[in-house]
Amino acid sequence: LKESDFLLDIHVEYLDTQRRPLGSIADDLENLYAKKYQDVSFDTIILSDNPALNFVLPRRDRLFSKVPIVFCGINDFKRKILLGHGNITGVNQHVDVKRTIELALKIKPDISHFLAISDTTSTGRANKEKFAKDIKAPQFKKIHFELMDNFSLDDLKRHLGGLSIDSAVLVLRLHQTKEGRQFTPEEYLNFITDWCNVPIFKLWSPEYNDGVVGGVMESGRLQGELAAQYALRILKGEPASSIPITMQSPNVTILNFRQLKRFNIPDSRVPKDAVIVNYPESVFFKYRSAILTITGIIVLLTTMTIVLFVNILSKRKAEKKLCEYREHLEELVRERTAQLEAANKELCEYREHLEELVRGRTAQLEAANKEMH
Repeated sequence: LKESDFLLDIHVEYLDTQRRPLGSIADDLENLYAKKYQDVSFDTIILSDNPALNFVLPRRDRLFSKVPIVFCGINDFKRKILLGHGNITGVNQHVDVKRTIELALKIKPDISHFLAISDTTSTGRANKEKFAKDIKAPQFKKIHFELMDNFSLDDLKRHLGGLSIDSAVLVLRLHQTKEGRQFTPEEYLNFITDWCNVPIFKLWSPEYNDGVVGGVMESGRLQGELAAQYALRILKGEPASSIPITMQSPNVTILNFRQLKRFNIPDSRVPKDAVIVNYPESVFFKYRSAILTITGIIVLLTTMTIVLFVNILSKRKAEKKLCEYREHLEELVRERTAQLEAANKELCEYREHLEELVRGRTAQLEAANKEMH
């Protein structure tokens, strides 16, 4: 949005439903937003995640009447949710349990047991339903699946530590345990990777961890980019209702190079469209800017040196030709001078001969003149 041509005034509200269920404070939030934005006219609203959509739809007429809505991050969106509502578009989101399991079996064919980890939150329940449905696929009939969704940390620790080498862990979601302890994605992934010695797969990005092998992951970044593109189209005058809802969740296959090597997974088993993270950082990529700058300077200096060298060679050739031409001219001058000197000598001799003839003739005339007198 910030890179668009629009000068945008963006307001952000965070419901924080992971810490406090929306039901107990929904009316208070409605009154707060009604008062807070009573004098604000919005051109479009972007809603992220199910609680935001569930909160706004029944309160839309009071809070944001007739304002176009773009949603993203809505888990397993169903069109019937929007019955009675218009001028809405957005992006569906669903965790790809089936393709993640297929990915795990492709790169690690010896897996025969999956431990799925979830919790009892609304998102966790939705993920469990998706998991229960997808594992019924016929290609998984020889695989044993186990689900943990209501446990203590000690229970999970013992279970992770007792997994056999033919096992793998599939993290659906874990924001709280049965004791009510809450986790950030970073915290629960760190806990699982610390106590687990088998491959770990997950469904969400960018909640990543160096101990996770990978998965076919829902991408919050791609969800946000699509939602922003829809919002900009609306700002340019396109009705939200004319923009088709994207039902295909923009998920991405992501694999961790370090974990691929840890579990001896050959490159031949890695999908060609996978995004590989944690490649060993080469010297080039670590000092890329400096190397490119120095290389540019070297190329520039080399080019300048070549140009100067060519100029010097050209100058030397020109000087050599000039010397040769000067010597040629000097030779011509010498030859011409010699010719002139020879001609001058002949003229002098001829003049002396003429003078001699004149003197002789004069003497004859003088003698004849004397005889006459």
